Amino acid sequence: MFAFLLGVLALALFAAAWAARRGGGALAAGRPLAYTAPAGGAENRYTLRRRGDDLVLSDDRTGAVLRSQPLAATSRVVVRGADGETNDTLTVDFGGGVFSVPEGISYDGGAGGFDTLAIAGGTATDERYQVNNASDG
Repeated sequence: MFAFLLGVLALALFAAAWAARRGGGALAAGRPLAYTAPAGGAENRYTLRRRGDDLVLSDDRTGAVLRSQPLAATSRVVVRGADGETNDTLTVDFGGGVFSVPEGISYDGGAGGFDTLAIAGGTATDERYQVNNASDG
């Protein structure tokens, strides 16, 4: 299996001013929505989306809601995949409505495995990729 570490990928998804014009987004700071995948397993697939006034992180395989909190109270999103040969995927889905968080979204796929970040239902306006060692990317 090809070992690929996505590293830390921070996304500033849509400017707050654009989101405010559209009636969405978070302009006030709050608390982070954070999740770390459990160790073990062959694959983790997660989706971050807006559901009404809430920001929801769900497990695509089980449908379980892993984290949920009001978008207006969310300062940033931090998702960390599992280390080892686990493949991790985070999909940021704008199909339920455009959203942004003041401090962006940080995704670290974990060491090892093949890790993926996908964007559905929209685009990102600012994307940064950070390589942490010689085997990343």
